[in-house]
Amino acid sequence: MDLYIAKFLSYVCFQMDFAEIDRHLGAAWLGAALICVAAALPIKALHPLRSLVLACCRRGKLLHSSSSSSSKRFTVPQSFFTHFYVVGVTWNTLLLAAATLSSCMCTLSSASDGIQFSALVEQFTGAGASAGSGSIPSMAKQKQRGWTVVLLLLLMELQVCRRLYESLMVLSYGPDARMHLLGYLVGLFFYVAAPLSLCCQEIGEIMINTLGTVSQGRLRSSCAWNPDTRWWECFHYSPWRLNWYQWLGALLFLWGWYHQYKCHQILASLSSEEESGEGKTYVIPYGDWFDKVSCAHYLSEIVMYFGLVFASGGTQATIWFLLAWVFSNLYLAAKETHEWYLSKFENYPKNRKALIPFLY
Repeated sequence: MDLYIAKFLSYVCFQMDFAEIDRHLGAAWLGAALICVAAALPIKALHPLRSLVLACCRRGKLLHSSSSSSSKRFTVPQSFFTHFYVVGVTWNTLLLAAATLSSCMCTLSSASDGIQFSALVEQFTGAGASAGSGSIPSMAKQKQRGWTVVLLLLLMELQVCRRLYESLMVLSYGPDARMHLLGYLVGLFFYVAAPLSLCCQEIGEIMINTLGTVSQGRLRSSCAWNPDTRWWECFHYSPWRLNWYQWLGALLFLWGWYHQYKCHQILASLSSEEESGEGKTYVIPYGDWFDKVSCAHYLSEIVMYFGLVFASGGTQATIWFLLAWVFSNLYLAAKETHEWYLSKFENYPKNRKALIPFLY
């Protein structure tokens, strides 16, 4: 039975054009980023677009303070943020497990023969190696790309797991805290599409390699798996051969990751202060990157995605477009938040910028 399941999944894998899916994802991120850029332009003709985009971006205090009735009509509780991270953890964990298993299989294969995807394709589908995902890369390049995907998905796993923990244990949302329904749907899409964007170019090879591992007993004659090699030996050399700029990207990501956690702790402490007195009050955040910008948690998010671009090697357009959307979306949200602070507090720090220290 498992052979038939593997055969079906392999057939589906090789029928799907993952390069085309990657192009569609890149186009989606780029298109969304251009919409945000257009909404930010001070052009009167674009005012309806700006109103629509800002309505989707507003949540919490910004939505509550908005004078637009349409912004408040189609809303869901802001506590639904937890749904984003449940979806993100589930989906990213599946991709990470498959990518790690695939990379371990490639690393543990014999150096002389390697894993020949064509044998797997012929075993499962009868198709040639050119089906679906194109020509087969060399074993060295395959290992390099495989462990790069593992690194990217591992970093994303750290992010979605921490955000899930924060949404459940750190941050609290009042009963009146709402967000726009369209913003909620965009968030769900993001946490499905973002992990896929990190590995879409390699997902076909990952699926085939994983199927080969699961069906190892039947495929041993087709692929050069060395039964005398222990699985942990794959960590002795292959993952550590990533380029220096990829590790630099990982460090940049972790730097932003740490500061976002600190900033969310600061915001969580302010939420408890706001709810402690009578009525709803607001407090100016201080500490960490909040001393430089109004939206330090947004700045740290941008730093993390810059880190992912570096860790990917900077050669994948889809990840660049993903960064462009993250930046443009958070730019609009930070502008709205900064203007709200300035209108709410007369004593708001004059030297504090909205998103980028000393610049904007």
